[in-house]
Amino acid sequence: MGEARDPELLTDPSYIGSPYFTQSEANQLKSFVPDGSDTTVHLLLESALDEKLKRRQKKREATQDYWVCAAHDLAPVFEKAFGVRSKDLQKDKKFIKSLTSDGLVLKEK
Repeated sequence: MGEARDPELLTDPSYIGSPYFTQSEANQLKSFVPDGSDTTVHLLLESALDEKLKRRQKKREATQDYWVCAAHDLAPVFEKAFGVRSKDLQKDKKFIKSLTSDGLVLKEK
């Protein structure tokens, strides 16, 4: 795993921040208010992550394993907040072409 993806380098508990986003990008994403919502993405994520952590603490007390899993814990929260469905993206030819040609480019420090 590359240094830019190292969870220990995260500076924001919502995962919308360095090293994945610039401060300006993070502020834009966090202040976004999804359709049908009266609150920002930042507050939606904070609430969802707090709830997941409470459930995880109950399950993981014995092992002390409190890691957040991006695929299982974060993806559904981001999908709901931004109105994206991974199954739709898998079928979106324009998205797949863009991903194939440009890849996912992570910002360096």
